[in-house]
Amino acid sequence: MFDMETADGLSSIELMQPGYLAVLALLPVVVVLARRSLSGLGRVRGGLAICLRCLVIAVVSLALTSPEWVQTTDDQSVVFALDQSDSVPRAAREDARQFIRAASAGMRPAKDQIALLGFDGRPSVEQICGPEFVADHVGAPIEPHRTNVAGALRLGLALLPADTAKRIVVLSDGNENVGSAAEEAEICAALGIPIDVLPLQYEHGSEILVDQFSAPAAAKQDEVVSLRLVLRSQAATGARVFLYHNDRQVRDGAGPTGGFDVQLAPGPNRFTIPVALRAAGVHRFRAVVEPAESAADTLATNNEARAFTIVGPAERVLIISDTAMDPAQINETSAALLARALQQGGIECVQMGVEELPADPAALADCSAVILSNVSAFALGEARQQALASYVRDQGGGLIVVGGDQSLSVGGYGYTPL
Repeated sequence: MFDMETADGLSSIELMQPGYLAVLALLPVVVVLARRSLSGLGRVRGGLAICLRCLVIAVVSLALTSPEWVQTTDDQSVVFALDQSDSVPRAAREDARQFIRAASAGMRPAKDQIALLGFDGRPSVEQICGPEFVADHVGAPIEPHRTNVAGALRLGLALLPADTAKRIVVLSDGNENVGSAAEEAEICAALGIPIDVLPLQYEHGSEILVDQFSAPAAAKQDEVVSLRLVLRSQAATGARVFLYHNDRQVRDGAGPTGGFDVQLAPGPNRFTIPVALRAAGVHRFRAVVEPAESAADTLATNNEARAFTIVGPAERVLIISDTAMDPAQINETSAALLARALQQGGIECVQMGVEELPADPAALADCSAVILSNVSAFALGEARQQALASYVRDQGGGLIVVGGDQSLSVGGYGYTPL
């Protein structure tokens, strides 16, 4: 390594593969051998040829050592990332801004640079890297209900200049709910950029929040589902829960405001709320908790949660029979018995003859299943067999074949699409 002082700092030349310098030890051997082989050229021409060969060997040897010009500097750029989300109290954010102002007072002129970004659900640049701290205030939050530390680290990397030492300082409570700060920190570590964290510490003496609120992912029409609600409280207190179904309040409680009163113990409190779903489609639910006493709650932003359930159409089953092949109408009676049993279970049934069965699989899309009650393959025909096969294979429909004297093997189903 060869060091030298420059106006921009300390510069040096580093040889990444210094072992190749051993090749220079062969130069005396090259000189001796060359004097013998080039003796016929004369003293001047022979000397020039020997010098040229030695120069080529020296240059190749130095090239193999992979020399690098390294310039070091003590200039430093620091990006401060300030958490602006609602989870951080206003007093803690103001203390963090005071810390940044105090840190900027110790900057070295013409050496250090400072940048500031605020973040919640989305980071925003308040000041790019500069020699002075000029951001007197931080802009209004963009998505205050979220905390995206990973996005702040990513934007901080983009703000750092390439020709100085780099550092990122995060001022946050660490309650991230968007992205992965750990993954971005690994990228910073791979780039050799340190991350300092100043925890914004605070304490809520009294707090009520919605910890969990869930609904079944799917349900059937006219089904009664159970919504599960978990409320967490730091002290024993009373509260009122309001439930909204598709933006309309479910008025389960007494009084003009609706809702229902609950008594909360310290820690998690679990509740189950039954709700009837009468129509198909997406059903949206929203739960809001209000403390009986305002002193029992500090943050109102965590007193609400949402969930949804997708309700499919009512179950509809087609029962197909072939009365033309049974003069005694035994098939019709069997189909009627099946329909009665399914209807008692709350399933809509439609009975039809085999000649009424659509030959288009798209026409069966609104059916949950098709029941063939003692129907032969001959009565179905090729087109209807293809439609039923596509309905089961491509649409996921159900197919039930009820046995009889015209069904299964005696019905000629061998080597057919079914």
